[in-house]
Amino acid sequence: MKRLTRILALLLALVLAFGLLGGCGGKEESGAEETSAPPDEPSQAPEETPEETEESKASGLPLVDELTELTLWATINPSALRVIDSYS
Repeated sequence: MKRLTRILALLLALVLAFGLLGGCGGKEESGAEETSAPPDEPSQAPEETPEETEESKASGLPLVDELTELTLWATINPSALRVIDSYS
């Protein structure tokens, strides 16, 4: 039984390895097919970006111009809720 388990584990490992290699490999087709937009449709130009200050360039923030409020709904233990409320 132990030998059968080892053989099965080796077989499954080989199947996973070949699946990984098969999924990552592929034929690269070159030539007439390209992924660009069709000529009758105009390409979409990026929208205007707001002016960046030196500080925003250095930190990369803010990422958006408008503030967004996020709400998180989760269940919580009542004793943990009392501890959280005590900090407020």
